[in-house]
Parts: sequence; C-alpha cells; structure tokens
Amino acid sequence: MSRALSAFNSSWVLRGFGIAAGLISVAWDAVHAHEAWQNGQTGLAWAYAGSALLGLIGIGLTIAGWTATAALAAAITGIGIILFVIGIGLAILIAWLVGDKLQQWLERCYYGNFQEKKESKDRYRTLEAEMKAFEALQAEAAKNAKPEPAPTPAEKAEMDEILALLAA
Repeated sequence: MSRALSAFNSSWVLRGFGIAAGLISVAWDAVHAHEAWQNGQTGLAWAYAGSALLGLIGIGLTIAGWTATAALAAAITGIGIILFVIGIGLAILIAWLVGDKLQQWLERCYYGNFQEKKESKDRYRTLEAEMKAFEALQAEAAKNAKPEPAPTPAEKAEMDEILALLAA
C-alpha cells in the first residue's frame, strides 16, 4: 500500500514540476512575443504568442489529466500529441525567424531588410554604429570560441613535409 501511495505522490510532484516549467516557458514566450511586436516583427510575435498559447493548453491538459477518467485521459493524450507536434513546428519556425546574431546584425545594417517602424531606432543610423556593433559581435564570438588544440608531432611533421614540397 505504501508503494502505491509513494508512486501516486511522485506522480503529483512530477506533474507539479511540469506545470511550473510550463508556466515559465509560457511567460518567456509572452515576453518575447511582446518584444517582437514592439520591434515590428509581427510574424515572430505571432509565433511566440502561438507557442505561449500551446503552453497554456498543455498546462490545462495536464491539470485535466489529474481528474480525468480513463476514456477522457486517452482522448486528452491524443490531443496532447497533436499539440506537441504543432509546438515543435512553432519552435522550428521561431528559430528560423529569429536567426543568429550575425543575421540580426546584417538585417539592421543600411542594406538590411529590417522592418522598421517610424518610432523604432533599431536600424543602425551610421557606419560607425554598424562597425561598433560588429566589433562587439566579433568580441563575443572570440570570447565564446574554443581554442584549436596544438598539432601533434605527427601532424606537424606532415605539415612540414607538405610545406617542403610546395617550396620545391
């Protein structure tokens, strides 16, 4: 009896952690949706908002699953799988729309395709601002880069041999 009770309590604890993680994810997506909307990136804003909505639905299904009968739980699981697949699709769409930091820098440059609102000051206005941002991007990349390991003696000998052949 105590084993069954322990498993039941573990299930509730794990679901509680799942709900907490879901709420954090929903809040994170809502903040990003607001930021994207403010920057005039409506497609990205809608993708984040959709992701937040799916998170709320998932939380609701988790809570409903606690009290559901077996038939309802099976139906909720099927819906959950469909929502999971849609959520993965939204995550891929968001990653594609956001791009990496270099792509974002390029979009904000003079010839970039940044969708600018009249009141937005996100596009670089001068060459100096572009270069300053690019240098910051380079410094961040250098900080995060892993140094290449030194060549082994065999690799060094092979490189020396190739250089000798090229010099001849």
